[in-house]
Amino acid sequence: MAHNIAHPDDLHVHAPLEYVWSDQYDWKLQLVGRTGGALAFERVDGADPTRSFAVLYSDADATFVGALTVNWPRALVACRRTLGRGGASLAAAREALLSGTSRSALGDRRHPSLPAAGQ
Repeated sequence: MAHNIAHPDDLHVHAPLEYVWSDQYDWKLQLVGRTGGALAFERVDGADPTRSFAVLYSDADATFVGALTVNWPRALVACRRTLGRGGASLAAAREALLSGTSRSALGDRRHPSLPAAGQ
């Protein structure tokens, strides 16, 4: 909206992305985009497959249209970014999800510009 006020000659359409979350005891369920119904889906496991995973949804053209994430906040961020760009394939969404979590899978959770502990 601020862009449209500052640049009335270059208007951007606001296209909100559907999002729902729920905390069920110690489970964090988050849905973004379209899920369920007749959509195709694929499960992608997180660091602990019994507690963290994502389900990626695609339409008949294999276009990524939504995701369910369970106890995996970084996967949700990757999915929201991919959906926000629009038109990504399910394979591209899977790659974005897995590449976006590679540091946490290796146990490096600190920001790359911060020194290691004890330095």
